Amino acid sequence: MGEVILQDDNPIILSGVDFLERTDQDGNEVAVGQIDHILVRRDTTQLSWCAVEMQAVYVSNSSWGKEASSIAAMTGDTLPFPVTAPRPDFRSSGPKRLMPQLQIKVPTLRRWGKKTCVVVDRAFFEAIDPMTEVGDLSNCDIVWFVLDYEYGEHQWHMVRHGVPHYTTLERAVEGLTAGHPVPLGVYEQRIRAKLSELAGS
Repeated sequence: MGEVILQDDNPIILSGVDFLERTDQDGNEVAVGQIDHILVRRDTTQLSWCAVEMQAVYVSNSSWGKEASSIAAMTGDTLPFPVTAPRPDFRSSGPKRLMPQLQIKVPTLRRWGKKTCVVVDRAFFEAIDPMTEVGDLSNCDIVWFVLDYEYGEHQWHMVRHGVPHYTTLERAVEGLTAGHPVPLGVYEQRIRAKLSELAGS
């Protein structure tokens, strides 16, 4: 990321820099939100930095206690197969978690002339609706870095998958929403069908 945004392939990584504040009842400013990480160019004579937001994929329909026990009992160098039936919950991870973070933070960062890097894995990115990309870093708000998994030297490694993707905030919101409203008539038919089910029960 550093080499793409800051022209520094070994930037300083900072965490815990407060970004959002609110005024409490006593008039004091209280921190209420941070950006996941800040990358800073090592040559700090002129401060150059970018924001990094990371989003994991939440898992639904799983018992983590059983999964943890299975992992703890695992021997060998392969990944254990899930013992329950977990599934990736892209809807919770994308529009419910990542999108609000971007909508809150990116407008301010954009006004400051700063880019936001978003780090997700390949499955997450491929679950997003295709986003219209801009052709150059200078025209984007968000740089998407997609990671994948490779097995080597008896363990799994995360590696960058493909090239960075440049989008505006608006196109990112459309991609994360990954849906469009049905026509009014169709929706009202569905309401009537639900009402019929209730009447018949």
